[in-house]
Amino acid sequence: MKMNSFSASYKNLGRTVRTLHHLAHTFYRNIRPSLLNSMILKLAVPVVFGMLSQTVVWVTDTMMVGRLGKHSIASIGIGGIAHFTVLAFLMGFSMGIQVIVARRFGEKNDSEIGKIGVTALYLVIVFGSILSIGGATISEWLMNLLNKDEIVRRLSSEYLYFRFLGTIFFFLLFTTRAFTDGLGITTAGLASMIITCFTNIFLNWMLIYGNLGFEPMGVKGAAIASSLAGGAGLFAFPFYFYSKDLGKYFSHISWVFSWDHFREILKASTAPALAELLNNISFMIFTEFATIVGTTALAVTNMLFSTLSLSFLPGYAFGIAATTILGQALGAGKPKLAYHGAFRSAFFAACVMGSMGLVLFFGERICYLFIQRIRN
Repeated sequence: MKMNSFSASYKNLGRTVRTLHHLAHTFYRNIRPSLLNSMILKLAVPVVFGMLSQTVVWVTDTMMVGRLGKHSIASIGIGGIAHFTVLAFLMGFSMGIQVIVARRFGEKNDSEIGKIGVTALYLVIVFGSILSIGGATISEWLMNLLNKDEIVRRLSSEYLYFRFLGTIFFFLLFTTRAFTDGLGITTAGLASMIITCFTNIFLNWMLIYGNLGFEPMGVKGAAIASSLAGGAGLFAFPFYFYSKDLGKYFSHISWVFSWDHFREILKASTAPALAELLNNISFMIFTEFATIVGTTALAVTNMLFSTLSLSFLPGYAFGIAATTILGQALGAGKPKLAYHGAFRSAFFAACVMGSMGLVLFFGERICYLFIQRIRN
């Protein structure tokens, strides 16, 4: 009996060792130097830092407004989640543009790349203007619907109003970044987000607290700063269009709006846009539950989402790398490269997101950075 038990334990140990050896071998095979890994990291690393800078914008907004008290934190929490839901939809929509541009790049079809860019520009101007004006118009109604606290309702309405006015800047930024990402020039998006990040911090300091001759605007100042920072981030792209000679894609094409290319963009962009929208609506529902509990709970929820974004936003970077490799490889007639590029990118995303999750072990200390007067 004992011999059989020992034999079974030995076999289980053997299976465990073989499984661990297989996992170690797979892990090494995925991280060892290779042309595919170099391609993924070259595309993804700039986007990782770009996404982190986007996270810094969200976190610094919360930290700098945190000095004004819990009502201010709660107001940018509910207003910020509502606006980020729209931005997530636009980011998802821009992924379709990236896929098409990457595929045409793989096909070496320069004229089609330019036509997609022109159609996307018209789309941004029209749809972005509608979103900016329409969103600003309904911002007060939306915040009255989601908030019960009178102070939070007033502050969040004001915050969301000015954030919506800047939506067209961010839509143009996301679309232009998707265009350059599809061409494999991910450093353009990084430069844009760095400019956005530092501009946002500077304008926050100037407008929230009233420096350099400006009156203190509080939550309103944070919203204006974020919207203007999105516009500032656009100034990075003309440099890349000139230095990378991207004008060649537009030099011999018609600048007339193309319904065929519009339908192509719509077909590729609708699914990822709706996926991002539904994902962030779930965050809004969670935030709405926090408003029922109270203002302090809403403020804490905003701090938690800001901190959690350190983990999940960098994962999008490898999604962008996978999208570019997938599109370019399929366009060049290399389906095997597309397959391995997508799965290898997912592996790196899991590693990076898991590593960033270690930050959450210091959650209590991070929370102290956000607020000074939470009991106000």
